[in-house]
Amino acid sequence: MYKTQNFVLASLLALAVASPAIAETATTGSDAVQPKAPEATQTTPRAMTAPAGTASITVQHDNQVLSSDLVGRPVVNSEGQNIGEISNLIIDDQDRVVGAVVSVGGFLGLGSKEVGVAWNEIRLSREDDKLIAMVDMSEQSLTAAPEFKSLAEAERDRAAAAAQAERARQLEQQTKGQLPGAAAE
Repeated sequence: MYKTQNFVLASLLALAVASPAIAETATTGSDAVQPKAPEATQTTPRAMTAPAGTASITVQHDNQVLSSDLVGRPVVNSEGQNIGEISNLIIDDQDRVVGAVVSVGGFLGLGSKEVGVAWNEIRLSREDDKLIAMVDMSEQSLTAAPEFKSLAEAERDRAAAAAQAERARQLEQQTKGQLPGAAAE
């Protein structure tokens, strides 16, 4: 009994292993359907191909800089003195870098402020394979510049100012109603 079961299991296993090989052998008769040669895009997984109409960049060129190479980069003046550090890049709705946020002043990040510097004011160069970000400004002029606020910070400030103005208006109305001799409006 066990010999018969083993024989049946062995036969099924052999059939299962041989089935893909049998299916892949080509028939040579006149009725055989010849498979179409696979196209190059069929051999490449879909996730690896770029969508139609887009270009992919495969390597950084000598005239290109990665944003990760800029953020954290010291900013020097024309005398080579460190006057700040790039903390962010400003990109417009046309996908162009239009400025950099530069952290100035302070000590070890404490007491510093961020100012926006127009991108055309920043010159990038390489010295001994080291990237240099230079501006024709003094540390004093950067420190005196108005503080940069992101869109979220500016909206938060506007909302806080509007809420404060509303509280002041309500307080004024309450005060008018509580003062003796206040004229009724």
